[in-house]
Amino acid sequence: MNGFNKLLLFIFFIFLLYSIKIDLSITPPLNHSTTHNENNEKVISETNFTVVSYKMKQTDTFISVIDQLNPHLKKYDLNKMVYDFENLNPNIEVSQLQIEEIYLFPVYKKVN
Repeated sequence: MNGFNKLLLFIFFIFLLYSIKIDLSITPPLNHSTTHNENNEKVISETNFTVVSYKMKQTDTFISVIDQLNPHLKKYDLNKMVYDFENLNPNIEVSQLQIEEIYLFPVYKKVN
């Protein structure tokens, strides 16, 4: 292996590590596990939030509902909340919420 090939391999390795770092920093790890019970229903085991059903009203937005359900939060990670919501509601994005529809929302545990 000549010097040029070693240099290309080294650069490739650096880009690979950088790509992994970026990917892990953008996508938060799952804070819950998803399984299926004997009736093939989706069961979610949460570790840092509980789940509530919420029927959207005319004036509701994703952020207003999150604020309403989590009044104890002073600071929050909006990306994590969107990620958790979209995992609880597959095939629904926060920009697609509809009035009179029921969605699952995370209610985060109070941190002391």
